[in-house]
Amino acid sequence: MDMNYVETWWTTGSGSFVSNRKLKMEQRGKSHWGDKYNSTEIKTVYPSSNSNQRFDAPDSWYPVWEGWVGATSTSTAVINGTSYSLSVSCRIL
Repeated sequence: MDMNYVETWWTTGSGSFVSNRKLKMEQRGKSHWGDKYNSTEIKTVYPSSNSNQRFDAPDSWYPVWEGWVGATSTSTAVINGTSYSLSVSCRIL
């Protein structure tokens, strides 16, 4: 498996907004490339807006097997003055 990129976007309604956006991309597992037999790669980015944004995985990340790739997105949604913490994770085994 090899992660190429992750896309993010948030949609808000009347009286709401999103803040504190964070995206953590991860790749963990065994690899047969270079010296990365046990590979753990993490990249954290902070999306700047609700619009669709694409974040590429670094070219230095090697494909892995017996592991997983994935991403976790966290943010704060404020709806009519009340804050809610949001977290969405996706893992591909």
